[in-house]
Amino acid sequence: MEGTGAAVSERPPGAHAPVEHRSAPAVASRRHRPVDDTPRDFWLSVSDPITHTALSAVASDAGWTEQRTPRPGAFAVTDFERFLATADRRGGDGTPDAQVLVVGPSPYAARCALEAMADGSVLALVSSQHPSDLVDALELLRGGLGTVSVVLFEQAAAMPRLSARKVTVLSAIVAGQSNREIARGIYLSEASVKREITELFGEFAASSRLMLAAVAQQLGIPGQRVTP
Repeated sequence: MEGTGAAVSERPPGAHAPVEHRSAPAVASRRHRPVDDTPRDFWLSVSDPITHTALSAVASDAGWTEQRTPRPGAFAVTDFERFLATADRRGGDGTPDAQVLVVGPSPYAARCALEAMADGSVLALVSSQHPSDLVDALELLRGGLGTVSVVLFEQAAAMPRLSARKVTVLSAIVAGQSNREIARGIYLSEASVKREITELFGEFAASSRLMLAAVAQQLGIPGQRVTP
């Protein structure tokens, strides 16, 4: 498979020892049950039409068949937004519903995607900026390896280490909610919410809620209202 440079490792979950270099910009990082006897089928659930077309084209050119609806044996490929919107990420047998997750170019999305792969919610991560990585991801999944586009590690590194509560507060600020509304939505006192926001001001050297909202949007944190 042609590409621009990457590392591949075979390891059980929890290990961190790359052992082989490959030519594609993806990193194989988790071994699972090989499925080499399955058809070379996949189905796409990607909202952006340009990304959808690019992914479909590169996979089809490599001999993969796109199915229009989910079917047994076909690898599921979905985008980060639809993945987040799915409350139950796993099937009844523990198999991830979204076996390949397509991630857009934002630090927040990259960090969340890596965490999802670490907890087994997905088996491979592909950057929407490198649709050709999908072919490597599909081929390696058939052999029992999960993959991560290298660029996602770089993007995730730009995401500050924020608590889940601070991310929720930032998201609510982007959505335009007041301290009182946020407090009610996450069952905290207004004083606690004010303290969280004061700490965020310090974290990002911001002097206003508008600046915090701008920072959040640069990181890719979507605006989302919180409700009781």
